Amino acid sequence: MLKRPPRKTSRDSSGKNRGAPSNAANKATAADVARAAGVSTATVSRALQSGGIVSEETRSKVLTAARVLGYRPNGIARGLAAQQNSLVGLVAGDITNPFYPEIIERLTKRFTEVGLHTMLVSMIDDVPVEETLSPLLQYRVQAAVFVAAPLTSSGCQLCTDNGITPYLFNRHLESSETVSVACDNHAGGQLIANLLLDAGHRQLAYIGGRVDTSTNSERLAGFSEIITARGAAPCIVEQGGVFSYEAGYRATLRLIARNPGIDAIFCANDIIALGTLDALRHELDRRVPAEVSVVGFDDICSAAWPAYDLTTIRQPVDSMIDALVSAVANPRAVDERRAASPILFPGTLVIRSTAKVTEVPNGNRA
Repeated sequence: MLKRPPRKTSRDSSGKNRGAPSNAANKATAADVARAAGVSTATVSRALQSGGIVSEETRSKVLTAARVLGYRPNGIARGLAAQQNSLVGLVAGDITNPFYPEIIERLTKRFTEVGLHTMLVSMIDDVPVEETLSPLLQYRVQAAVFVAAPLTSSGCQLCTDNGITPYLFNRHLESSETVSVACDNHAGGQLIANLLLDAGHRQLAYIGGRVDTSTNSERLAGFSEIITARGAAPCIVEQGGVFSYEAGYRATLRLIARNPGIDAIFCANDIIALGTLDALRHELDRRVPAEVSVVGFDDICSAAWPAYDLTTIRQPVDSMIDALVSAVANPRAVDERRAASPILFPGTLVIRSTAKVTEVPNGNRA
């Protein structure tokens, strides 16, 4: 019967144990498994690897010894030795936006379901991309998923030069073959413009977030395109600078001070829209939607709270996550996906009480 090898302890002059091993120190090693199974540590490594070449008898002995000893191989260390591992880096930027912590949690769960583990790295403004990505390079992750984080061409090149495949979630990078999965932001902006114009609004405005993001520019482009095509007054743009409640609140005060006749506002995302609603109702004393309609984008949980009841575009998060995880888990399909990048999914218009509407498409009223 296999038994756990005894651990040596040293005693001080009084005869008491000195430096008794902790639970962490008591964990079995590959050498312990090798001694118990009567094989070399190299054989243990091969036996525990998928596709490792050893006899079935030897593999059975090693697996039995590992089970009895409670041995758990270090996946990262094995990956470093083999120049590959099952780690996926999640590079997050705007995690103050409630939309993205939920995305990160769901991505982590889905990656785990397909046998991949995640490492979260925060991207901070003004910190060089090399410094931000250094943990991913150190642990040689197989892929880097940029979630709410702007990826520059240099960052993309840094990843590919180090054998890491970059992916973008709800973003895409022009002039790059980086695989990206996103909501169709342009079409979403068009949906909102048509909704507001159909309701009789004629002085429409857009409050943006971070100007260097594809989400901001695409939503504005779709919105403005329909306004122009339908002969309405040009869209008035007020950039908030960031995707935050405070930015939405301040941008709304500036917008209405300069353009008091605005009767509809499309906000680049829901958290901006919540700030817009509070500014209109509590500081500007504007009735929503009787005087000003407000629409957001994302459909975060708080958008449905009774205090806001925000009309918005719901992103197809489940479909987007499934497509991204599938792309990462099947790297051989990456070249085909690059050719079709970005991979776009249509959003759904969710009608609540912050926007006047004349007709509601079936199934769209929350």
